[in-house]
Amino acid sequence: MRSCRLLGRLEDAHTEDVTQVRFHPLHRTALISASLDGLICRFDLSPPHEAALAAPVTAERYGDSDPLQ
Repeated sequence: MRSCRLLGRLEDAHTEDVTQVRFHPLHRTALISASLDGLICRFDLSPPHEAALAAPVTAERYGDSDPLQ
């Protein structure tokens, strides 16, 4: 059953517009976001914790490689 209830809020991770949001293909509780600020952030959404910023990195670290690998 669908709900309009707010499940969480991810704040204080990016300083510019977020351009990409994806769940990690192998770790279903990991949410990855990328922004114009050059950061790629991984959030741990596993219960019972609230969403927590787990690993912010700069996009330059990955170059042309896939940060989800």
